[in-house]
Amino acid sequence: MTEPLDLAIIGFGPASLSFLIALHDHSEEPLKNKKIRVFEKLPTFSWHEGMLIPGSNMQISFVKDLATPRDPTSYFTFLNYLHSHGQERLSGFLNMSTLEPSRYEYHDYLCWAASHFSKFVEYNANINKLHYDAATDLYIVGHGDTQWQAKNIIITTGCQPYIPPLYKSVDSPLIVHSSKFMSDHSQKLLRNSKHGILVVGCGQSAAEIWKHCHYSLDPKTPLAMCFRNLAPVPSDSSPFVNSLYFDSHNSHWWYNLPTEARLKGLSVGRTTNYSVVKESLLEEMFKECYLQKLRYGQEFHQIMGDTDIQSIKNEGDHLVVQLTSQMDKSKKPETRKIDVLYVATGYDHESFDVLMSSLFPNSQGAQISEEYCVLNAPSKQGKVYVAGITSNQHGIGETLLSWAAIRAGGLAKELFGPSKPTARVPASYLN
Repeated sequence: MTEPLDLAIIGFGPASLSFLIALHDHSEEPLKNKKIRVFEKLPTFSWHEGMLIPGSNMQISFVKDLATPRDPTSYFTFLNYLHSHGQERLSGFLNMSTLEPSRYEYHDYLCWAASHFSKFVEYNANINKLHYDAATDLYIVGHGDTQWQAKNIIITTGCQPYIPPLYKSVDSPLIVHSSKFMSDHSQKLLRNSKHGILVVGCGQSAAEIWKHCHYSLDPKTPLAMCFRNLAPVPSDSSPFVNSLYFDSHNSHWWYNLPTEARLKGLSVGRTTNYSVVKESLLEEMFKECYLQKLRYGQEFHQIMGDTDIQSIKNEGDHLVVQLTSQMDKSKKPETRKIDVLYVATGYDHESFDVLMSSLFPNSQGAQISEEYCVLNAPSKQGKVYVAGITSNQHGIGETLLSWAAIRAGGLAKELFGPSKPTARVPASYLN
C-alpha cells in the first residue's frame, strides 16, 4: 500500500461532490495540501441517469445547488455553470422564468462540476470493505485485491434500487426498476410493447414513467399504474412545510428532539417526499384518463388504486400478472399479459449497511453525532463521517439535494477547521 490518505471518500454523488466544492472554496486549500481520494463504483459520474425522462423537471429550486446556500459567490453555483456556457445560455434560462430546471440540465450541471475534480476520483472502484487496523490506527478501504489506508473516512454511498422479494424472485429482463427506465433495454421494451405495460408504485417516479409511456404508446395499448393506496397522494410543498422539513438549519432541532417525538414528526412529513406526486402532474394524468374515456369509451391507460400484484409468471417473451384488490374482497382477481413491468418501489441503503457491518462486525450499530460523525468509530485520531444516510436523526431533508451545500461546509470545517475570509470580500474602499 502507498502512503496513507488523509481522507478517503466512498461514493461520488451530489453529497461528496458538494463536499469537494466546499474544500475547493476553503481557505486552507485541503485539496492542494492533503491526500484526498474519492472512490466511485461507476465508470463515470452519473446521477439518476435512468430517470432523465424528456420533459421532467427538478422538484427543488436551482438556488439549492451544490454551493449557493453555503456561498453564493462560489464558482460552482448553477448560475455560474450557465454563465460559463455563454451569455446566450444564461439569458435563455432566465427567459423561461422558472426556478426548477429540467432534470437533464441539472444532471449536466452536476457533470460539469464533477469534471473539475476528476484527478481526485478513482472510478470503477466499488468499495465493499472497510475495517480498522489497530496496529497503525488507520482505516483500510478496498475492492477486490486493492486496498488503501486512510486516516479519515466519509461515506456517501447514497441509495440503491430496492426491488421487493416478489419481483426479485422472478428472473426476467422484463422486470425493470425505475432507475433504469431510460436505458436502451427499457426503451426498446417500451417501443415494442404489444400486450401492455404495468407500472408499480404511487410516487413521483411511477407517475413520470406512466406519463412517458402514455405519450409513447398507441392509445389502445394497455397501460396501468397500480398501487395499494386508494388514490395517488399529492406532495405537500407549502412554504411552512418546506421550511420545517427542508431548511438545513432545522437539522439541529430535529436531531435534539426525543427519539419518539422526532420519529412521529418525521412520519407526519412523509407527504413531502415519499410515495407522493406533484399535484400538477396528477391533474395532467387525470385529464388524460378522462380524454381517453371520452374518445374511446374506456380507459386503456389506467390509474389503479387499491391494487396489489399477487403473482408473476415468466412466459419468456411476456409476463402474466395477477392483480387483486386489497379492500374489495368481492372483486375477482384480474389476470394480465404484459411486455414489461416497471418497478418504482424506491431505494434502500444496502451499500452503507454492508460497509457498517464490515466496520462493526459484532452487529454494533453506528452512533451518529449531530455533525455526522460516527461517535463509536474505533480510531483514536481519525474520524468516520456519513452523509445522505441519517434522515431519521437529522430530518427528511438530509438525504436530499437541498441540504448538500450546507452539510458539506460543516464537514469541511470539522475536518480542516474554519475557512478564513477570502478575496471575494468587498473591496476596502466600499462602505
